[in-house]
Amino acid sequence: DKDAKQAAAVLTVNVGCFADPPELLGLAHFLEHMLFRGSAKYPKENDFEDYIASNSGENNAITDSLETYYFFKVDNNALEGSLDRLSCFLTDPLMDADCTDRELNAVDSEFKSKLQSDSRRSFVILKSATNQRHAFSKFGTGNNKTLRESAEKHGLDLREELLKFHQKYYSSDIMKLIVVGNHSLDQLSEWAVSMFSGVESKGNTKPIEHSHPLGQNELGRVLRYESVGKHNQFRFVFAIPEVKSTYKQNPYMYICSLLGRSDEGSLLLYLKRLGLATSILSYYYGLDYDNFNLFTIHVYATPEGIGRYSEIAHALFAYLQMLAETGPQKWYHDELKTICEIDYRFFVQLDAEDWRDIILSNIHNEFLEPEHVIYKLRSINLFDPQLISKQLQYLTPTNYTLLIQTKKHKDVECTSKEEFYGIKYDLRDLPSSLTNDMVIDRDLVAKFHMPAPNAYLPKSLSVDKPENTSAVVVATEPTLLWMNDKIEVWFKRDDQFFVPRGSINLSFNVPEVLQTPRNYVTALLYTWYVEDVLRREFYSARLASLYFKVYLGDAKITITTSGLNDKLSNLVCDIAKRLKNLTIDSLIFDMQKISLDDGYTNIIYDRALDQATYHLGCLNDAPGWHYSMVAKEVNSLTVSDLQTFADHLFEKTYVKMIMAGNFYEQDALDLAKQMEDIIDYIPLPIHMRTTSVVQLFDPGYYIFQSPIADKDCKDNAIICQFQCTLG
Repeated sequence: DKDAKQAAAVLTVNVGCFADPPELLGLAHFLEHMLFRGSAKYPKENDFEDYIASNSGENNAITDSLETYYFFKVDNNALEGSLDRLSCFLTDPLMDADCTDRELNAVDSEFKSKLQSDSRRSFVILKSATNQRHAFSKFGTGNNKTLRESAEKHGLDLREELLKFHQKYYSSDIMKLIVVGNHSLDQLSEWAVSMFSGVESKGNTKPIEHSHPLGQNELGRVLRYESVGKHNQFRFVFAIPEVKSTYKQNPYMYICSLLGRSDEGSLLLYLKRLGLATSILSYYYGLDYDNFNLFTIHVYATPEGIGRYSEIAHALFAYLQMLAETGPQKWYHDELKTICEIDYRFFVQLDAEDWRDIILSNIHNEFLEPEHVIYKLRSINLFDPQLISKQLQYLTPTNYTLLIQTKKHKDVECTSKEEFYGIKYDLRDLPSSLTNDMVIDRDLVAKFHMPAPNAYLPKSLSVDKPENTSAVVVATEPTLLWMNDKIEVWFKRDDQFFVPRGSINLSFNVPEVLQTPRNYVTALLYTWYVEDVLRREFYSARLASLYFKVYLGDAKITITTSGLNDKLSNLVCDIAKRLKNLTIDSLIFDMQKISLDDGYTNIIYDRALDQATYHLGCLNDAPGWHYSMVAKEVNSLTVSDLQTFADHLFEKTYVKMIMAGNFYEQDALDLAKQMEDIIDYIPLPIHMRTTSVVQLFDPGYYIFQSPIADKDCKDNAIICQFQCTLG
């Protein structure tokens, strides 16, 4: 990539924590750490990291179930030296015994930093519901107990075990190297071959599991576990075959798309109207699993919903029954395919680092054709109704295990404790009425149906691209097209990428939201409520690669939109009309109010670093309110309060609009006029308009200290900020 501002490389080894010996859990992760500690050619302990840092770069590594990734980005002129150092990880690592203790402490510290993370704990507890003889159940992070103490117990030398693991599994046959830089392809290839040809070939050393982690003994059970924060979630986990061989058809993209919908006829809308759930997410696990996979339908429940899991389960299986009986619909598949093809056709050039996430998800798939490596796995090429129907046959009441997460279960005492994270849980059989003896409710099935055709699919993808793009003078700033006492309109045409995309942002100045903590939290709840409404009513727009968000920042409520430009102005107008005529629904209000309250409660359970970052932001931003001041206002808010806020929000305001992308100036002016007509507001006087500023401190040294409220948190953090001025 001749335009790459930085170079990058990723080395992937198709082995991870699945290969850990049972007496040394976390060994693959520990090896990942130790490889950074020097090689025969570069024996200095931190040579690789120092070289990367001294050349404006950064590096990282990840150990997953079946893969280990080593990644760096660096100045282009330092790519050769960086690759050479990376190759030595594979050919002659030192793994000096003097470094062992320090790196063991680093692994243990990494483990401890996630002890109170509910997202990490949720993944870990799933292992307790699977076959304990399967590699999926292994504890992959490692800590002092599973590495240092276990090695002493079994009379093992850790350095020798690291060398054995490296010698056994680190084979060139299961490695992939990705290199991006502004050098020629010939030069990049020459470096790759000369530096990595010394990596030994040992055959395919990838560990392969032939059984399924959810066998007959593990299905049909319910695992209840306690969260650290206030979370109410269900996970319906289904045993399915491997999915990587079906990447061209991608049947689960079709299924996931429908399960995630929140418009009429959807499962989520039905559950929301009952006050049982706030969102649904579905996904499968690692793409590289050879003989199995797990498909999860993740239901984010309300406090009311967490006690009614039987009702939610019946609704879920009634919806899946509707999909099975309706059969795969080619028109819906074609809508998804159209968007995927447009996304690929007008793929925006990425920075070198960004290639990692795209390529890594596919790179070890032996079924993948080379030309599809950068064609993201969200692609959907071939319509295969038989395959979609076959996958739906796995999503049945006889083929799942249920996980229920909440802070305190009402009817069950969680007396078991997970070994490493201390998660309290209870595991038992599901009632037969939710498994083998479940009767699908036909009245429920009749409530669900396929969505309407997508009105936001683009009709035009035309781009007014000059013949000689190199002669175009790229504008570095937007232009102020129009300004009066109600609105200012900024515009920036795409004169660099020439793709049919754009963005339109509207910012409404509402100074009263910062006057009191109550005003602030009312405005924040308004944005949460609106986001919920828009996600439901404009779900089709999101599927058509049109993205939108409503958020509160400073004294402004901002609407951001982006995506394919053809229908983007239509979407902005539709959103504005919806907000202008908003009637607060008490059920949605209650759900969003609970979510907001839970969000404030859960802040104290965030990582120490995240809490420190939040406090620093509060110190820097002016004006603003700390969460401790606004959280106490949430519970007293009423539907009437929010309705009053919504009714008066746009009575008096000042709007800033910026349109950028594949548009013309007249498009911006026309949309601005439409906004004035739709909102129909009076101008906010100039002296009332607010602007955000960074709080400047007098020269000196300041310390802000905040104790960690969560007594079980073993994490600490320090942030040091230097406030500098120019000149």
